[in-house]
Amino acid sequence: MQITSESFVITMCVVALLAVVAVPVLWDWWPWRKTGRAATVLLATVLALFSGGALINAQGDFFPTWTSLVGGDSSGLASGSNGVVGDIGQRHGRELIQRELRRYAGLTRHGNGVVVREDFAGAKSRISRPGAVYLPAAYFDRASQNVEFPVIELLSGSPGDPAGELRNLRIAQYLDQEIHADRMPPTIAVIPSTNPSALQDDECVNAVGGQADDTYLTTDIRADMLRDFRVLSDRQDWSLVGYSTGGYCAVNLTVRHPEYYSAAVSFSGYFYPITDYTTGDLYRRNRQVKAANSPLLTLNRDTTAGREQPATAFFLTAGSLEHGPPGQMRTLLSELRAPASGMGVLVPNGGHDWGPWRQELPVALDWVGRHFGGALAPALIPDHGETIIHASAVGPKLLASHASGKPVPKRGPKAVLRRVLARRGSPVVPTTPPIGQVTPTALRGHRA
Repeated sequence: MQITSESFVITMCVVALLAVVAVPVLWDWWPWRKTGRAATVLLATVLALFSGGALINAQGDFFPTWTSLVGGDSSGLASGSNGVVGDIGQRHGRELIQRELRRYAGLTRHGNGVVVREDFAGAKSRISRPGAVYLPAAYFDRASQNVEFPVIELLSGSPGDPAGELRNLRIAQYLDQEIHADRMPPTIAVIPSTNPSALQDDECVNAVGGQADDTYLTTDIRADMLRDFRVLSDRQDWSLVGYSTGGYCAVNLTVRHPEYYSAAVSFSGYFYPITDYTTGDLYRRNRQVKAANSPLLTLNRDTTAGREQPATAFFLTAGSLEHGPPGQMRTLLSELRAPASGMGVLVPNGGHDWGPWRQELPVALDWVGRHFGGALAPALIPDHGETIIHASAVGPKLLASHASGKPVPKRGPKAVLRRVLARRGSPVVPTTPPIGQVTPTALRGHRA
């Protein structure tokens, strides 16, 4: 029974309640009254505290597994739980992993992708942590065995772990849904562990005198994915997505590494670096390093100096009831200049929790899918009274349908194919399958 499972939490609460009830019921029953009374009171207190801790832990994912509770693997990625079907472990190389994945091909017969666990060992950062990889059903299609796929890298909040994204954000289910509906192309998602432990927040930065998390999450994860899976290498085909601290990480790393990523999605993120008791002194009072990890400051400096910003796109959401994210979202959007672009979504009555993040996730995935260039069906639009904000001279015409509530005009597969291949610099394939039968092969072409 998992430590964060609903059945475990309910069981512990019931046991604690029975222990509390047992105190007065058994008060005069014990032959040795003082000893018996003390034991029942102590037991009831311990169980009440433990059940309360289990309830808080289930909500916050501080310790996703029993192993993490005693200082072990904090990813929560055990095979058979949270949608993880298998463990690749430390096996690496496309051919070897492709053979390993064959055993899971049957699980995709209904069009659903699969999630596997892998140990990502950073060659440059010297960090080694487990992570999850979502592979769309098209990845297992024999007709697409040479096709390479775009990538979403998903970063968790703090506390947070890959299992939390699978369980609470339901990222695999939403990817299946949007890919199946042709609102985004078949896409791979990698979910690395962003922190060494449940109680430490590294903010995804290269700490002064500490761990090189920035290098690990950008250079190393990218290199490992290119080595082990059929993924596209162009920056246009890589996007960062995160919530809370992960939202800060997604925007900060995209601003810092435009050579790797062309788009970022932030759910309730902040855009200034934070140092507190959860982070410790990551920058050792080095103002230059701290300023370099402030995306708002970086964009403001570009704007003030009249420097052209990279062609990066940002999709930002915040709940209207949150204290900081709405204001920072508006400020960041105001700092964007072409060819950078942005879109903000203010969720009415939304807080800093899973509900509004899940509500906007399909819209965000469709936005990423259109950015990748392979969507065939009209994108979902916000429809819960959200306030839509556009930024920069690039993108508003493309995204205006979200603000107006009108659907994006549907493009036929030939038009999409021509646009995608033209961007790739590849010759246009003269034949395309009919709508409803478009495959990654047709969209991407065969690439070894």
